[in-house]
Amino acid sequence: MSDAFYLPDPDQPGRFLSTELTRGPWSPDAQHAGPPSALLGHVIERCEPRPGFQVGRVAVEGESAALRRDEAVRKSYLGY
Repeated sequence: MSDAFYLPDPDQPGRFLSTELTRGPWSPDAQHAGPPSALLGHVIERCEPRPGFQVGRVAVEGESAALRRDEAVRKSYLGY
């Protein structure tokens, strides 16, 4: 078993395959907010819309368990 929550999909760039480690305590089909939040942080850290750009803060609020599934991540810039 991998030590990662998600693994990059070799067939689709920007898509990540969930591993068993994303499973939360509620159900085999649910995950707690930690894994998708960590994946979001991973992608945000690699975004650099301009030289010297630095992330100041990211906040994630979850009101319930998230469905356990593979995740597609797309980045875009709102900005200046």
